[in-house]
Amino acid sequence: VVVYDKNTALGKITKDIFKKVGINPKVICEGEDENGIYGLVSEGFGVAVVADIVNYDNFNIKKIKINNSGCDRCIYMAYKKNTYQVPAVKKFIKYINDTSKDIFITQK
Repeated sequence: VVVYDKNTALGKITKDIFKKVGINPKVICEGEDENGIYGLVSEGFGVAVVADIVNYDNFNIKKIKINNSGCDRCIYMAYKKNTYQVPAVKKFIKYINDTSKDIFITQK
């Protein structure tokens, strides 16, 4: 998983979200902002939970809106679309889609 820097507000929020749903993700790397995280995801570094702050149309990613996350912000899971996904990424995406239908809504 690509995450926000652990010292940022969004880094702390996303860490709390993972903890709340019982997920202890393997962190691949940390990004400073959405553009950096989108770039890493679009290059195949993994999936990410991000705020919906910047336009992602220039990136080859798919976003899934996360509802009822307990946050005051809209957050999304992003992953590289139309490409091979390693088993761990597939498993994480499947987990999100299968177990959280009431929380997650597929987008673009």
